Amino acid sequence: MRCKMGNEKGFTLIELITVVVIIAILAALALPQYARVMEKARSAEAKESIGHMRKAALTYYQAYGNTTVAAYPAVITNQTGIPTNTAASSACSDVNYFFDYGITTVTAAGVATINATRCLSGGKGPNAPAATTYFVSLVTDMSGQTPDIWNQSVNYQ
Repeated sequence: MRCKMGNEKGFTLIELITVVVIIAILAALALPQYARVMEKARSAEAKESIGHMRKAALTYYQAYGNTTVAAYPAVITNQTGIPTNTAASSACSDVNYFFDYGITTVTAAGVATINATRCLSGGKGPNAPAATTYFVSLVTDMSGQTPDIWNQSVNYQ
């Protein structure tokens, strides 16, 4: 014979387990989508930073006509605050940056290539195979004769 102890309220163990299982399924579905959205946002940030770097490089090129690649990193860092990669430093060592920025070429005709390569060390890398290279680049004609060309190695879905 069962003895009732007053007014029994609460959830059964089966009900609690059911709720936990439903929450786990929803979390398993949401986390990959969240990671993709974060990577898309980081790529958009890289494109914005490259745009700022382009303006700084264009200003320097128009003022001095200098096509020496070594002159640009210091100028861009001073004007934009974006650390550019040199032999001495990299933006990947800064916890606030997920891309390493730099200018790789400036031709005599004033065509510059500005790159942003995704940092893969220090826990910053995207959840992808180690051999995958993520980068965003801009090929810009500082004389204004041809349109800019954007390249991206990985398209996030």
